[in-house]
Amino acid sequence: MKFSKKFIYALEIMHAINAHAGNPVSNDNLAQITKITYPNVMRVTNTLKLAGLIEAQIGRGGGYVLTQEGRNATLLKVYVHVEEKLDMLENTPHGHIHEEALENAEKAFAMVLCETKLFQ
Repeated sequence: MKFSKKFIYALEIMHAINAHAGNPVSNDNLAQITKITYPNVMRVTNTLKLAGLIEAQIGRGGGYVLTQEGRNATLLKVYVHVEEKLDMLENTPHGHIHEEALENAEKAFAMVLCETKLFQ
């Protein structure tokens, strides 16, 4: 299964923030650490902030830190906020693939993401 770049970027950014042990990390630093372009870092951090997974600390030395919810996030929580849905059937041509099998696969996928904590 192939994940979107936005989801992968979100995971990389959250891991980079977590690696700084509560010290704020700026968008500039996140771009340098993760090798993700600055505009993409800005988009993803905005999404993560709106989801309540990270918060901004304003001022000199400011940047992003994980919230309590972010520290306890599952992969499903990140996935749903970044992708804004969990729908494997969305682009499936009807009649070509057995929909019940795909629905079962989607449920199994969601269960694995739900059970997997981002930070152990």
